[in-house]
Parts: sequence; C-alpha cells; structure tokens
Amino acid sequence: MSSLLLIDDDAATLKAYTAVLNALEPTLCITNALSAEAALRYVRAMPFDAVVCDFMLPGLDGLEFMTNCARVQSDTPVILITGYGDAELEQAAVHRGVYAVLHKPVEPEALRSVVIRAILQKRVTGTFTAEKACRDLIQELKAHLGEVMSHDRGPGMHTSSSSYIDH
Repeated sequence: MSSLLLIDDDAATLKAYTAVLNALEPTLCITNALSAEAALRYVRAMPFDAVVCDFMLPGLDGLEFMTNCARVQSDTPVILITGYGDAELEQAAVHRGVYAVLHKPVEPEALRSVVIRAILQKRVTGTFTAEKACRDLIQELKAHLGEVMSHDRGPGMHTSSSSYIDH
C-alpha cells in the first residue's frame, strides 16, 4: 500500500482531493494536514511515498515546506498545487526539486496520474538505491574476506580447503 500526504489549509479541498484519490486509487493510504507545520510533524513520524502540497499556506508556504521536508525525507517527491500562474514560482520550485506543479482547478485524473508517477519513481529509485547498496556491501565483504584469507596466519599455520591445520 502506498502512502500519500496531502496538505492544504482548506478542509473542504483536502476532503475533495482525498475523495477523488480514494475513488481513483483505493489502495492509497492518505494522511491529511491543514498546515505545513502539521505536515512536518507527520513527515518526521512516518515515511511517505509522495506529498501533495498547496503552495499558499499560512505560516510556511509550499516551497518552505519542501525545503524542510527534504531534510527529513529527501527521496520523497513533492507535488505543488497553485492557484497562481507564476513562472517565477515554478522556477523556484523546480530549483528546489519539486516533482511537479499542478494548477488549480486540478483535474482529478491529472492529480491521480502525477501522484502515481511520483510514487512509482520513488519505488524505482529506492529499489535501485537499495540494490546498489547491497552490491557495494557484497563487494566490500568479498574484498575483506580475500584479505583475511590471504593474510599470514602466523607461524606454523597453513590453510587447507576445508580447515586450518596446526603443525
């Protein structure tokens, strides 16, 4: 099951986004937050596969949330939703690593599509990262084992294929 964090200061909007996503993707586990500060508490407490965040929030805005979120969950894609057609905002969001920017009013299928793509990208990236870490660890262990096996065992110690023989 995939986890999604939705952030908007309007409870009705959160309810609508949740209803749309639950109808289109019933396997999503959705957590709602009415502020960036509340969302950061969730981010610190549990991992998310993706985050959808309104840009205009009281306190921290969407970009500030992204910066703080990345400190805790750097690999979690963040999707910003804005009601403003501001090219500077979009450039700043891209510069900070936003996964996507959606413009209000958001079409339900567009929201579902970008959320699913973000989740899939995180899974693929995470899988490659975990596989690489495992391969690196195996190589490190092989190198260390080779050093141990070729290291001088001390006076009178010789190795055979199955055990150590003390003369």
